[in-house]
Amino acid sequence: MRRIVGRNPVMEALRSDPRRVQRILIAEGSKRSTIDPILRLAREGKVRYDFVDRRRLEEMAETETHQGVIADVADGPVPTLDELRNRVRAADDALVVVLDHIQDPHNLGAIVRTAEAAGAMAVVIPARRAAAVTQTAVKASAGATEHIPVVTVPNVGRVVQSLQEDGLWVVGATDPEDERSVPYSGYAFSRKTGIVIGAEDSGIGRLVAERCDALVHIPMHGSVSSLNASVAAGIVLFETRRPKSQDAAPNPGAPATP
Repeated sequence: MRRIVGRNPVMEALRSDPRRVQRILIAEGSKRSTIDPILRLAREGKVRYDFVDRRRLEEMAETETHQGVIADVADGPVPTLDELRNRVRAADDALVVVLDHIQDPHNLGAIVRTAEAAGAMAVVIPARRAAAVTQTAVKASAGATEHIPVVTVPNVGRVVQSLQEDGLWVVGATDPEDERSVPYSGYAFSRKTGIVIGAEDSGIGRLVAERCDALVHIPMHGSVSSLNASVAAGIVLFETRRPKSQDAAPNPGAPATP
């Protein structure tokens, strides 16, 4: 059982699988215009909801940014790497996001939200020394964690190798100063692509970068040398979905795209 807070996460939990939502608590005095969509989904899913004192709700939420609503949700099936690999092997078009030790749960949530919006199959995160899918990450994802599997693995480098064996062309998003990388906008991404996003301060680890099939960067035109990890992820992920012109740079060794 886990507790989620905020309007969007609660609404997405109701849309995803109302059977897992055990109960919803709403702060007394909340504006009807903001809670009516939640109440409608709760009624449709036959989910119990109660109005409680706002101070009590804040104590239960353990945060002031609860937006007047929290929910207790039963844990769903834990997505596994084997399941992801089977899906990648069977797919003609696949996008997988691999996070190499993202530390900030807000960044994790934002990347999960972007990955889901870009149609990614899953997000992969390491089990140690990285942000986990906490209440903060769920809220930052605006409920996207209810719609896309987040697979926890012991070793990112080995996962990259495994996904490559399954037919995924793995591209790391790296620093513009990395001489091995090319600008992201001129790169012809494969229909089966893995995107690796590195940690906020250190980027992609050396061993993981060496295992990538290619490296791309986002050119900087101002005074700052890099972008926030979640912003960079958004730019690169949606670039993989943009149709390429005939003069796009080819990827030597990439799987053929029909």
